[in-house]
Amino acid sequence: MLADRMRMNRPTAGDPYWSSVAALLHLEGSSGSTTITDHVTKIWSVHGDAKLSTAAAKFGSSSLILDGSGDSIYTADSTVVDITTGDFTVEMWVYRATSGVHHYLVSKRVSGTEASGYEWRISSSNTLQFFHVGGLLITSALTVPSGEWVHLALSKASGTVRQFVNGVLDANSGSFGSATANTSHFIIGTSEDWSGGFDGYIDEFRLTKGVCRY
Repeated sequence: MLADRMRMNRPTAGDPYWSSVAALLHLEGSSGSTTITDHVTKIWSVHGDAKLSTAAAKFGSSSLILDGSGDSIYTADSTVVDITTGDFTVEMWVYRATSGVHHYLVSKRVSGTEASGYEWRISSSNTLQFFHVGGLLITSALTVPSGEWVHLALSKASGTVRQFVNGVLDANSGSFGSATANTSHFIIGTSEDWSGGFDGYIDEFRLTKGVCRY
């Protein structure tokens, strides 16, 4: 995987896995816009002060800006965003404004009880952490820098979960055991109870369901 590769493919660009793409967000639009366009036609809503910004972008002219205080975007539960079974790849470009605090990337857990689902975040130690209810917690050996664009990827193949930072495979992986699905929202940018969150910019989010790209 090349972390500095071209913008994530649309179907006309020849993505061989396009039929398995469950969400593709280029996060393009005018500054301040709260319209989130998904090229797989899923409907996304904003929470808090989440919006597009032209102040920074990895590709194109804008990205999603979040302030770390509950800002996020989310889509309703569906089978295509349920990664508790089968292979998958979740990836995005991030630009963290701060370090040393939790930055939530993806969350799909039950608020309050945390009885099911999964979560992917950058920890206060600046490492990647993937957790799912059922026993799996993977903490990366690699750290995620702040103040620059970084490509992050999470993948599962044949039950093994791996994490990548700028195209580098992390030394730590884990066996994905039994995980319980739920009907909670699929959230980008905060935890399941809308607290905390990502502080900075997110660009080019893609979820591929049923395929391990990396």
